[in-house]
Amino acid sequence: MYLKKIVALLILTNLFLFSNCQDETNADENQIEFNGPYLGMSEPGNSPVQFAPDFFRKIGELHTTPVFTPNGKEMYYSLMGGNEIVQRISCIDNLWTDIEDISFLKDCRDISISNNGKQLIYFKDDQSNNENIWIAERVNESSDWMNYTELNQNINQFDVHWGATISDDNTLFFGAGLNEDAPYDIYYSKYLNGEYQESIKLGAEINTPDQFEDNPFIAPDGSYLLFTRSKPDWMQKNIYISFYDSSTKSWSQAQKLPYPINTGAHELSPRITPDGKYFFFLSERSGKFLPYWMNANFLNNKR
Repeated sequence: MYLKKIVALLILTNLFLFSNCQDETNADENQIEFNGPYLGMSEPGNSPVQFAPDFFRKIGELHTTPVFTPNGKEMYYSLMGGNEIVQRISCIDNLWTDIEDISFLKDCRDISISNNGKQLIYFKDDQSNNENIWIAERVNESSDWMNYTELNQNINQFDVHWGATISDDNTLFFGAGLNEDAPYDIYYSKYLNGEYQESIKLGAEINTPDQFEDNPFIAPDGSYLLFTRSKPDWMQKNIYISFYDSSTKSWSQAQKLPYPINTGAHELSPRITPDGKYFFFLSERSGKFLPYWMNANFLNNKR
């Protein structure tokens, strides 16, 4: 009887130790720590490479490209899936830790941040399931987001929106369609007297009658526009660029960016980082929607 008790005690002890080891292993597997600017990634060159592959292998596929605050201390990204959620990871004392869900951005599929870091543009369904554009504000990059404002019907007259971005003069560029099946086009709206004005559709240099244009990114100074174009069946989304001539007040004919930016897979959600150094976008070239980045020198070659 005494021997049986000893054996049983040893078995229980081993099970306890094994369980603790497993817990520690799982904790190590879930621990994500990166050091330095841009999650400590080596500076990219003239060709796109996957951004932070170890991080996003654990996080999963994205709905839109990660966006950074101007001080480089916060990164926001929208997860793919049935219940979209925007998460934020912060850099404190040069260490990226503390992944957190942003509660007011639950079920949000797209976000962008103004170049001064004080406005966050996001999308939220109303009671009729129409996708509307909202803006949150904060005083500086160390304060909380507040003043959640749904934009007026000059912007939210459309049932669906995909992508929105703000220039330094607060002009809003966004992709929108009357419904899920209608063509998407890119519009802009000037901000005057505390309100966004009537939305104006960009011309034939950018919008086409038989394709979808969305996911715009406007340069802070308004000098160029990056966006996505795809066929009506949503196949093969590609990234394009157009330049604005302030002397003639006109846009250049949009150019499709070359390989290896566009590859024949889905490429979308173009972004330039606030410091102007890097070009980010999403690509499905690996079979999953993951972020890629490269230096932004190609912008000078395209002008």
